[in-house]
Parts: sequence; structure tokens; C-alpha cells
Amino acid sequence: MTNRPLPDIDEAFRNRVNEIYEAWHQNTIPFAEASQHLEALRQEALEDANALNEAGIYNILGIIHGYRSKYDNSIINFDRARAIYENEGALRRTATVDLNLGETYRLLGNFTRAKSYFHKAYEGAKSFEDVALQVVALGNEGQMWISLKSYDKARETLEKALDLGLNAWQADDDRNQIRRADQLCEVYHALASIELQAGQTQVAWDYAVASYENAEYSGRILRMGYANRILGDVVTELGNAPHDEFTDNIDYYYDEAMSAFKQVKAEGEVGKTLLSQGQSLAKRGKKRAAINKYQQAMVIFTRLGMMDDAAEAAQAQTTVI
Repeated sequence: MTNRPLPDIDEAFRNRVNEIYEAWHQNTIPFAEASQHLEALRQEALEDANALNEAGIYNILGIIHGYRSKYDNSIINFDRARAIYENEGALRRTATVDLNLGETYRLLGNFTRAKSYFHKAYEGAKSFEDVALQVVALGNEGQMWISLKSYDKARETLEKALDLGLNAWQADDDRNQIRRADQLCEVYHALASIELQAGQTQVAWDYAVASYENAEYSGRILRMGYANRILGDVVTELGNAPHDEFTDNIDYYYDEAMSAFKQVKAEGEVGKTLLSQGQSLAKRGKKRAAINKYQQAMVIFTRLGMMDDAAEAAQAQTTVI
């Protein structure tokens, strides 16, 4: 690799884009307003003939549409961003979009394409010695292995991500510390789900608490949704919360997760939370309530084209009827 800096978005422009994204992420402004602001910036980039700045808008739009489970829109915007970045030689940005595309295809159940993009992103990040991007790539690949029920491979991948995140990621300012906490929340969440599946409930609890602590530090509403959902899953198995600062009321965690996901209109995660709560209710002998949650989840998954998740909800329903 040459030591010359890679082409990139103008820093001042990137900061303005990030301000809009963070305002939407923190639910300070609604999606419609965020979209208007981003479109104004896109027009500015076009007027300045700055292709990289234009691509930055497409990438952020892809991310926002993804959180709202509008995956087709995500892919359209990510593909636009990637084409520009690649054409301009912005290799780091290309790797970032590869990561975003991989995650989108993972959520759609297209694991072959997801794995290909995660691999591209990870190899690109290694070539630039970008630890943060490596952690994200490994974290998302680990979740892909969970989706494929390859739990040993998932654990290996996620533990590698955790080691890099804790020991190699030099988060030397507030923004990077928040970014690291945001990603560690997701890694701990995934590890907790693996240990829960393996019957290691105490280990799962420790990971779930770590996920919650990192979600709180990050201040990201979406991460609070993930953390509360996994806490609900773990407390379901334990019967009560081992620490006094956490409630024994299992449905509280799912209600908090639902509230968080609804705030950012993450419909796919709402569906997954309904599915998790249904499974929890079934384990607690509340069959009628469980069936209701499964049915609500199936409606959401079917509408979003998340057919693997819809099939899981349908199968779960048959076990309690």
C-alpha cells in the first residue's frame, strides 16, 4: 500500500452529514426531516461536482433505510455509493459500503452474498490497518454464522471481534469511544445469544449485562433495544435477574426493546422482539399470549420479505397450539 492518503469525503461535509444522522438516530428529528436535510446536502455535492460527498449521502441513506427495514432501498443507495467510491479510488469507503451491503444481505437471508461482502470489507480493513472496521466486519459475520446456526464458527468469529475491540481499537476521543461501545454492544449481544443457546445461562447473563452497559454508554436508542431484548431472553431462562439493579419482570425488557425499536422505526427488530417475547411467554406457560405475539411477528416479517424469520415464527406457533 502507498502511504498517500486515500480519497475521502470532505471532513466538514462529513460532519454535517453525521449531525443529521445522529439527530435522526437519537430521535431528535423524524425521518422525513432528516431526508430533506440529506437531499439538500446531496444537491450541494452535485453543484460542487464532488462525487465523494454525493456518495456519502447515498451511504447514509442506505444505513437509515436499513434501520427502517427498507432493505431494497438500502441496497439501491449502497450500490450507488459503492460505484462512486470505487470509481474515485476511495478504497476505505468502498470497504465500508461492502460491510453495509453484507449486513443488508444477511438480514434478507442471502448469506452467500453477505459472506462475500463481509470478506471484502474485512480484507480491505486489514490492508488499511483499520481496526474499527475489522471489528464491525467480524461482528456482522459472526451474526451471519448465528443465522446459519453455525454456533462454533460464530463464537470464534465474535470472540476475535471482541478481542480486537477491547485490546486493539484505539478509541482516543469521545466519538470513537461511543462508536466502540456501539459495536461492542452488538458483539456482546450476539455472544449472549450463543451462550444462551448452549445452555450457559450465567455466561449469557454476563454478556447481556455487558451489552446493556455498552448500549447505555453509546446513547444509541437502537442498541438499547438490542440490549433489553437479550436481557429478556436471558432472564426468561434464569427465572430472575441475578443483580438487584435489574428487574425480575421479564416483559419489562421486551417492552423497553419494543419502545426503542419503534422510536427509530426498526420494523424488522420489532418483529424479532415480538418473536422473542412470544418464545418467552410460551416458556412461561402463557400460550394464548405467545400465539398472539407470533402472529404479529409473522405479519411484519412477511411484509418486509424476511421469510426465514416468518417461517421461524410460524414454526414456533405450531409448537404451542
